[in-house]
Amino acid sequence: MIPETQRIVSPLIEHFQRSNMCRDYTGVEGEKCMLVTLPFPTANWQQSYYFAPNTILDGENCTITAINMIGYGALNTLPNGQSNFSGGELRTWTGVLYVSNLNREIIAELPIYTLDRDNNNGKPCFVNFDTHVFQNCYVQFAEANFTTPTEPLAFMIWYVPKIKN
Repeated sequence: MIPETQRIVSPLIEHFQRSNMCRDYTGVEGEKCMLVTLPFPTANWQQSYYFAPNTILDGENCTITAINMIGYGALNTLPNGQSNFSGGELRTWTGVLYVSNLNREIIAELPIYTLDRDNNNGKPCFVNFDTHVFQNCYVQFAEANFTTPTEPLAFMIWYVPKIKN
C-alpha cells in the first residue's frame, strides 16, 4: 500500500510501482536471494566468463529484482570454502556484467563497479529482468593487465519466483 503522502505528491509513483518501473528504494527484504559465484579459469581479458546454468534464476521461473557483487569485507569465506574476491582490486578493473536472453541478445550491460554496495550508498543495484537466461549471462573485463584471480566473483541475486498455472 502506498502511503497517502506519496499519493498526494504524485499519482505517477503509484502508476510506476504497479508497472514495475520503480520500487521501494529502502531494501529487498522479503524477496528470495541466492549467492552465485563466477570462477575464472584463465587469465584472458576480453573473454566472456559465463555463469553456470541455474534454472531457478532463469527468466522463465523468476524476475530478478536486484544484484549485488559481494566485496571481500562483506563475506570473507564463501560457502564452498573459497576466499572471496578482493573488492579493492576489482575497483581498478573495467568489467561489465552482460545479461542475455534465450537468443543471446544482450538485454542489459551493468558495469561491475556499480554492483558493489560501497559504490551505491549501501544499496544493491535494482533491476527488473524477466526474459533472461542465466547461463547466457556473462562477465567480461576490458583491460590488458588482467591477472587470474584465485578467488571467484561472488554475486547476491534477489528474485521473485513466477507463479505458474
